[in-house]
Amino acid sequence: MQAGRMLMTLAVLGLLPAAPAFADPAAADPARLALGRAIAARLLPAGAYARMMKGSFDGIVDKTVDTMGQAPIASLAAMSGMPQDKIGKLGKTTLAGIMAILDPAYPQRVAVVTQVMLARMSTVMADFEPSMREGLAEAYAARLSAAQLGDIEHFLETPSGSAYAANALTIQTDPAVMSRVTAMIPAMMQALQGMGPDIAKATANLPPPRRVADLAPAERQRLAALLGISETKLGGNK
Repeated sequence: MQAGRMLMTLAVLGLLPAAPAFADPAAADPARLALGRAIAARLLPAGAYARMMKGSFDGIVDKTVDTMGQAPIASLAAMSGMPQDKIGKLGKTTLAGIMAILDPAYPQRVAVVTQVMLARMSTVMADFEPSMREGLAEAYAARLSAAQLGDIEHFLETPSGSAYAANALTIQTDPAVMSRVTAMIPAMMQALQGMGPDIAKATANLPPPRRVADLAPAERQRLAALLGISETKLGGNK
């Protein structure tokens, strides 16, 4: 549970970084917003997300799955909160080794699931693409001056600028970049595995999470209502 909360926190921090305060995009000069829209249209043209998902993410997901499969299962067990004495007994067992026994069709299954997932995500991202373009336009208009926006637009109109705009989105998924990203996965898992003592030290002054048996009657009732179950099913009776 502790590892799950830690990973969730990392995900939230990665997806929702603290943003510095900028001018309200709605109050931006219409001329700046128009320039922002012109720039956003070049950097995120119609259909860009679908092309990126179709042309780039297949290989990325495959490499990530392969990397995860070859990682020692002990690393995953550590992140799940398994005691260290039990983790040591796992040795160098890998997820791929276990799945080869439990599910011989695992590689094919992952490939099929990946294709279904990418197709669905492509549709969702395509639906949000116009909104994302407008968001980019508002962000450019809020953060950059009219002169800066004009300079950027003029650059994007040049052959070099046009080439940059065509690759600005997909370059992040280029094999040269993604090979470095996938190479980080084992190191990240190792780092997470070794965070247990640091987390224990950092949270030493915090009270431990309460068990169901520790809850007052009103708290048990409220928790059961939130979970949509009866108090009896909560268990943990004193």
